[in-house]
Amino acid sequence: MPRTMGVEEEFHLVDLRTRRLTARAPELLGELSDSSDSYVAELQRCVIEMNSGVVDTLGALRADLQSHRNVLVAAAADLGMGVVAAGAVPLVGVSHGGVGRV
Repeated sequence: MPRTMGVEEEFHLVDLRTRRLTARAPELLGELSDSSDSYVAELQRCVIEMNSGVVDTLGALRADLQSHRNVLVAAAADLGMGVVAAGAVPLVGVSHGGVGRV
């Protein structure tokens, strides 16, 4: 049986005008719902989770991630948002994160 892999990534949503976190994940997820079920809500409404498909090569994983990231970035930009990898926290105030139901 071949080995398979997949990746889960989390992205902060940032307002492109203020450069601060924006709790608009539900709005962005609404825009992405027709694209794929690979995008899901997180506890914080300023974060979106993206899940790759299950693949069996690193090349396939790279292509999958690039494709999903491109869709996410374009949809966010259309709504005036940017995305930042969750490992790099942008300017944040405690009240700006917003917590929602998952």
